[in-house]
Amino acid sequence: NEPFDLFTGIGGNVDLNGTWYNPSNQAMGSNLDTSSNLGGQYNYDYVVTSTICANDTSNVIVIVDGACDYTAIVEELMGQWEVYPNPATTTLTVSNNSGLSVSNMELLDLNGKVLYNSTWGNQLEKNIDISPLQTGMYILKLTFDGQTSSKRIIKQ
Repeated sequence: NEPFDLFTGIGGNVDLNGTWYNPSNQAMGSNLDTSSNLGGQYNYDYVVTSTICANDTSNVIVIVDGACDYTAIVEELMGQWEVYPNPATTTLTVSNNSGLSVSNMELLDLNGKVLYNSTWGNQLEKNIDISPLQTGMYILKLTFDGQTSSKRIIKQ
């Protein structure tokens, strides 16, 4: 029952104009999906076609633990913080409405490299200067009392 963003499984420079295919090889409307409660390994393909370069395919494997019900904690935590504007050009504002202390905040590129790391305690909002970053997709991770939640952000 865990929602996930398939782009977090791809590293490097990603062409955002491709098509995702689910484990049944059906085209998906977006990069977001939700795992079933059936345990197992599920293969997703991302296919990019181009008239300039050769076609390219990436494979993302999602492993599901059927005994885990992820939705109880994650849905509650995901709704209690937000990041805006998204997409952004110069500054991101992160708003913590959870009432929990943020023990760590990280901004990562799609290769998992930490570009920004901060602790900020019980503040309600924090701004991040993203103007030096290249245009693209990044992952913002917040850790609340041992629970980690992440959201995808886009730098224009």
